[in-house]
Amino acid sequence: MERWREAPIEFPQDFYGFDHTRLTIYHSDLCSGHYYQWLIDKGVDPATMQGRAVALTPDTGTQQVWQTSMPEELYPTTYVQDEAIAFLEDAADSPDPFLLKVSFPDPHHPFTPAGRYYDMYDPADIELPETFWDTHETSLSSYRQIASKRGDGPGLMVPFSPTEEQFRKMAAAEYGMITMIDDAVGRILDALRASGKDRDTIVVFTSDHGDMFGDHGLMLKVSLHYQACLRVPLFVSGPGIAAGRTDALASSLDVCPTLIGLMGLRPHYGIAGRDLAPLLDGSGGAVRDFALVEEEQMFPDPATSQPIDMRTVVTRNARLTVHHANEPVGELYDLENDPHEMRNLWDDPAAASLRSAMMERLAYAMIGETRPGIKAKAQA
Repeated sequence: MERWREAPIEFPQDFYGFDHTRLTIYHSDLCSGHYYQWLIDKGVDPATMQGRAVALTPDTGTQQVWQTSMPEELYPTTYVQDEAIAFLEDAADSPDPFLLKVSFPDPHHPFTPAGRYYDMYDPADIELPETFWDTHETSLSSYRQIASKRGDGPGLMVPFSPTEEQFRKMAAAEYGMITMIDDAVGRILDALRASGKDRDTIVVFTSDHGDMFGDHGLMLKVSLHYQACLRVPLFVSGPGIAAGRTDALASSLDVCPTLIGLMGLRPHYGIAGRDLAPLLDGSGGAVRDFALVEEEQMFPDPATSQPIDMRTVVTRNARLTVHHANEPVGELYDLENDPHEMRNLWDDPAAASLRSAMMERLAYAMIGETRPGIKAKAQA
């Protein structure tokens, strides 16, 4: 981030397989990368527009929200939108196929929607999540420690438990960020239609992670594997895909083999993930009975100072998470009888059989998603 602020960086021609790349690094109105140099090229001094210190409304009662000085036309969402549209316009007259990855830094904390999107939603209209006042009686000690104190966390990136007022302000600002992305996606799809390639293009909309966003009285995501963090949107549209929705389990790993299958190609040996074709053509049931989640962080858990090293398996009726610390600790939820994950059954003798079955499922999931083709490639 700092190098991009100093000067344009010489960029490799082949960047992770992409031959045309524009980076928007970080989040909110604080972004760097090609975007930062784009601001300078427009005659803008980013230091006059980026961050809380120069915000229109710097003090909002939470360090996670400010009214940015960045106008809509210069905000990162607009830059990403315009770059995507320019790419599609250039591709309109080309017979070559393309893959365009459009990655928005928003919606993400800190919450800094630009222009009209800042006050588009009234915090007073925001309802508290059903689990906002979770007492965490059976939760891990680290979660109880976070939830025991309402208010901003010790740092911008550290999970915390917001007050009601803080939560409503953050949610209203987040909705503004989401709406700005909705508008941008609409303009990108309009450009795709204008290019004439819309009937022969697969469109996928998804996200890399969720956020607690008040569920269980918590905010952010690090070391938190509740449903709020694990569930992400996944929309797939294109030729031969029927309109509809499903509650079948899917994983982000499945996006790649699904795209390969939709293009009529064969996946390489050892590829991770499953082809979701049966869910897209309406031909039938689930393609997986579990989803595996792995989290390892470069920094320790702020609540315990232990390494963040977690493995989770989710099935239709349960979620098990194992935390590696000085000794294994974990979470176990019966999603059929406790869909909001309010009672951790890890130490409940009555749930011993469910815990054993889920531990076995986790072991098989980890074996199944670690494919020999990937190992061979890594060794090579």
